[in-house]
Amino acid sequence: MIDTSAPGWDHLGEKIDARMIELGITDGEETSPGSGYYYGDIMPGEWYEANAVHDLGLMADGSFRAPAVGRATAALDDAHDDLMAARDARDHGGDRSLPTLNAICHAKAAVHHAEQALAEAEQREAAGDTGYDGGDPRRQIADEQHLHTSLALRELAEREAAHDLDLEPER
Repeated sequence: MIDTSAPGWDHLGEKIDARMIELGITDGEETSPGSGYYYGDIMPGEWYEANAVHDLGLMADGSFRAPAVGRATAALDDAHDDLMAARDARDHGGDRSLPTLNAICHAKAAVHHAEQALAEAEQREAAGDTGYDGGDPRRQIADEQHLHTSLALRELAEREAAHDLDLEPER
């Protein structure tokens, strides 16, 4: 998790709101558009941080880069954490079993893949690709809920139609 009490994190909400305008997520007419989704005090800080990293490219130092770079950096950090945990199980836990050694190998491979993904994201960023595909990420949850509801209703209608066909007498 990012330490927002460290220097450089003053006015995080204002920085996030400015980034949202820069990316075109909002037009600037909203007051505190990132409140409740990218910053706030209702949800755990990790939730807000994950959204800001994923959608806005928030970096650990408080700067912003292309969202794809932010996502790749977070994935690399997670892969490093997994590798450290696997090594700790081996070194401090004394577990030298095959599954533990296998977990270390898989974690090393995950770090390698995450490093490659980060390098690719940085190359795309250098080429001018922001990694932002448009739309308002804050609406994504609502859109996914609508899609899920729509699919569930369609499935229900199909089952009812199939059930109605089963009840018709054969001629």
